[in-house]
Amino acid sequence: PFKSGSASFEVILANLKACCELIEINVSGNYTKENYKDFPLFLDLLVKEGITQEKIGQINFHPVMQTNDKFSLGDFHEGCLSPNEPWLYDAWVFLQGEIMKRGFTVAKITPEMCMVAIDDGFTVNYNGEICKCAPMIGHDQFVVGDIWNGIKDFSETYNLDNWQKEEECRECEYLPLCFGGCRYAKFQRDGDMSGVDCKKPFLDATLEALVKQGVRI
Repeated sequence: PFKSGSASFEVILANLKACCELIEINVSGNYTKENYKDFPLFLDLLVKEGITQEKIGQINFHPVMQTNDKFSLGDFHEGCLSPNEPWLYDAWVFLQGEIMKRGFTVAKITPEMCMVAIDDGFTVNYNGEICKCAPMIGHDQFVVGDIWNGIKDFSETYNLDNWQKEEECRECEYLPLCFGGCRYAKFQRDGDMSGVDCKKPFLDATLEALVKQGVRI
């Protein structure tokens, strides 16, 4: 909804229709355990409105994260704290399949690295403060500098070499698809960024199905 509380969906849909043939737009959304099976209704609506696969880039849906910090909503408990929650395995494969069934493009399975580990990856706040990733905005302990004075050393603050410290990570066949996982998720779940956010159980459960799904479709 808008800040006023009024509905925004129809406005966003109209804007998407007006722009989708002018620039490449990627569509995303966030689901919970309770609502992910309803997302195909949204895909069908896009097709009905003429927003078909050749008019947009990719569609990707991701689970809502359960946060446990000063910005958390006290009455919300439907998010997930780990990629290894069993319901996510079914949800991910289901949604990827529904997207592809309708001819839309999903993101390829490629190496993914946390933004923290990307040398030129930064997020600048409205006040000029700089963090290594967008969700850390507003968390004073994760400010790494500002636009006037530059960047300070953040290797310890962000546990920069997280996977290099873990023998299990260095020997893992999924390392290029994970690189120690999401530091923000680790912070929300455990209160700090020490260690890694291992995704091995998730990849064990879904990767083969996702590859076969893509081949079939």
